[in-house]
Amino acid sequence: MSTGALIEQLYGQNECNLIRNLYKEDPSVRITIREAIGTKIILDTKKFISDKPLDAIYLACLTAKFATSEEECHTIAITIYQYHNKPCHMVPSLIEDEGLNFAYKTLMSLSLQPQFLENKWKYHGAPKPDYYRNISKIVFSRYGEKNIAAHHEQWERFLGEMFI
Repeated sequence: MSTGALIEQLYGQNECNLIRNLYKEDPSVRITIREAIGTKIILDTKKFISDKPLDAIYLACLTAKFATSEEECHTIAITIYQYHNKPCHMVPSLIEDEGLNFAYKTLMSLSLQPQFLENKWKYHGAPKPDYYRNISKIVFSRYGEKNIAAHHEQWERFLGEMFI
């Protein structure tokens, strides 16, 4: 991950140089630096990140204390990036979507537009949102994404709070 342009949007020149030098010289602080940048992305509401949005999302996901690995955060970041501007395409379909595609759509839908699945259930006879969630967890587990399955609800809350 290259965060050069990203940290320049968040910090002044002196801070950027200090962060880069520390990152290069001391590998033991790299995770802490990435988490600090992620926290700054989330908390600094005056900054608008225009360069490297996937890196920004990934660093924000690294602040999720429940995540057990960087790979889990990376997978979630890629999923958000794929669906963030396609709200109509993130709604899972029991008929059309298969495998991880269904699971990713369910996670994004329950995180970013939970009322949509709720309304489908209440007014159109679709299964309850919990049904989608449970199937999604099973799919994630079967495809080797056991951490995402275990943290499904936590990701829903985290992403909902971060992006809504």
